Amino acid sequence: MCAAINKIGLKNVWEVRTSPSLYLFNKVTGNSVIFRGFSDERARERVKSISVKNGKLCWIWCEEATEIKESDVDILDDRLRGILPDNLYYQITFSFNPISSSHWIKRRFWDWDSPDVCKCHSTYLDNRFIDESYHKRMERRKEVDPEGYRVYGLGEWGEIGGLILTNYVIQDLNKDFNLYDNVIYSQDFGYNHANCILEVGFKDDEIYVLRELYVHEKDTDEIITMANNMGFDKHKRMWCDSAEPDRIQMWKKAGYFATGVKKEQGSVNAQIDYLKQHKIHINGCCLNTIKEIQQWKWQKDKTTG
Repeated sequence: MCAAINKIGLKNVWEVRTSPSLYLFNKVTGNSVIFRGFSDERARERVKSISVKNGKLCWIWCEEATEIKESDVDILDDRLRGILPDNLYYQITFSFNPISSSHWIKRRFWDWDSPDVCKCHSTYLDNRFIDESYHKRMERRKEVDPEGYRVYGLGEWGEIGGLILTNYVIQDLNKDFNLYDNVIYSQDFGYNHANCILEVGFKDDEIYVLRELYVHEKDTDEIITMANNMGFDKHKRMWCDSAEPDRIQMWKKAGYFATGVKKEQGSVNAQIDYLKQHKIHINGCCLNTIKEIQQWKWQKDKTTG
């Protein structure tokens, strides 16, 4: 951040401060830009406790807004209160890619015609900072993945064509195991691509994704430590890819009830069929699971289309 401020020649105007947390301070006006996240419940509590010694908190900007929950916006909205001077007004700005027509932002704001809501649409074609190579990649995507280009290139609302799963809802879920008939963990090993562990509950023939541990380029020992810190229940069965017996053994030594899943011919399609037959509830905090399921689609046959 300091490098960016220096690059645009505003070192004498803006100062980066880190106590009590990260924020920018304007030396000329005395205004501040406070940075917060919604990564977990502790972070949400920190947002609730935001206060300013001087002036008023009147503008909140949410980057990658599709990755936050609707209830998070309610928390933010509650922070904007009190009487303002005549020259100020409250506002919340969302910047995002409109990846799904079922997203709460579309329902709550985009489809709502109101003088209090300003909607601006732009695409990569409007971005003067994008280089030529990026334009070429997007032109290629237009040819090989027209549905993805429409959503991610042109910023149009809608589902990506050929989605594998559409039988899911995103909501706030209670993580109390006693509310479910059964709870298990499911792990897909990875290093360069994501290593993912899902905490999954089952109730009345429906599936509930309660929590996720989603990391890149982490060794198994590091992931085990993270799982311990998250309080994963070692007495619940953890299903793992049987192609990685050494990793499974490491989880067993750490005290987890890790078991390899035996893969047979046609097992992937069988698993997809199973998922299609059950309603899936995804906790709003499982941002990577939501992103994956919204982009998981069938690969087109190059010959038949």
